[in-house]
Amino acid sequence: FPPTSGVITESEVDKQVIFVAKMKPDGSGLVYVTFLDDSGNRFGFPAAIAVDEKGAAYVTGMTFSDKFPIVGNGLGTVLKGANDAFVAKINPDGSTLAYAGLLGGSNSDDGKYIALDDTGAAYITGTTSSNDFPTVGNLGVTLNGNSAAFVAKIQPDGAGLAYAGYLSGNGTEGGTGIAVDKTGAAYITGNTSSSNFPVSGGLGAVLEGYSDAFVAKVRPDGSGLVYSGYLGGNNGIRIAVDSLGAAYVTGSGNYKQFPAVAGFNQEVGHSLFIAKVQPEASGLAYLGFVGGSHVGSCVISGCAIDRIADIAVDAKGAAYVTGTTISKDFPTVGEATALKGVSDAFWAKVKPDG
Repeated sequence: FPPTSGVITESEVDKQVIFVAKMKPDGSGLVYVTFLDDSGNRFGFPAAIAVDEKGAAYVTGMTFSDKFPIVGNGLGTVLKGANDAFVAKINPDGSTLAYAGLLGGSNSDDGKYIALDDTGAAYITGTTSSNDFPTVGNLGVTLNGNSAAFVAKIQPDGAGLAYAGYLSGNGTEGGTGIAVDKTGAAYITGNTSSSNFPVSGGLGAVLEGYSDAFVAKVRPDGSGLVYSGYLGGNNGIRIAVDSLGAAYVTGSGNYKQFPAVAGFNQEVGHSLFIAKVQPEASGLAYLGFVGGSHVGSCVISGCAIDRIADIAVDAKGAAYVTGTTISKDFPTVGEATALKGVSDAFWAKVKPDG
């Protein structure tokens, strides 16, 4: 590891440590590398990172460690289950933690994605199977199935939770992506197998497959949902939001499982989707497909499939998506027209009108 991080010795190879690194603006070196780790051999998995305008880094993920570093008492201070979600804020120079703590109950909890608003409040989504997950407010106070998506907002100074709650039905849910608009409303995507997932607004009201992607918007004060519904497919993975409040969702699923909406690549089977949800969920502006026809093989490709990594949207409403593909028939526009390895990175730009 780089010298600024210290050294993992041969006797410590059973440890899987969480690290955070900051590069210099010109890429000439590291400002810092720091570990979020314990003194034993219980480990964790980082999931996502966000950075505020002052250069502070916010990290979420999952830890199995009962020695996870705790700073402040606004979040959980004790590991309650086999694993808890964690949240940590690192000061811009990497010298100290501004705050760090746990989010979880007596079962399994996992932080999957993090977003920030202009005040420095952090918004987390993930998956919990704890019926005693810490809830604040009336967003969702009961675990109704085997697992639920959760959403939590942390106060800017880390002093506590502004709100936290379940997005839960009678099956299983997982939160995988979160974004925040200029008003402080949070937008969440993930997957659900629940036939009674909370539904309101103009999105899908019926579970179409064994598991569907979902989209939900939480009021800025966390008092409830602005809208929520099924999107179809299989799994929503990442979400972005533009200045008008339109949500852009990307994920995986067979094209036959989605509603008939105008968009690109409508007539051939693809493994990935991109959808634009109109403000206040009055409907879908478009829904189109990328990815190829290869669905993966555990024997041949180690369960590799076409995968989405993230999505972003620009000021004009164009969506940018990146991920990996193993499909030789991945749709291409421009110079890169052939798969060169077992898997290649891909990127795609969708026009504002889809």
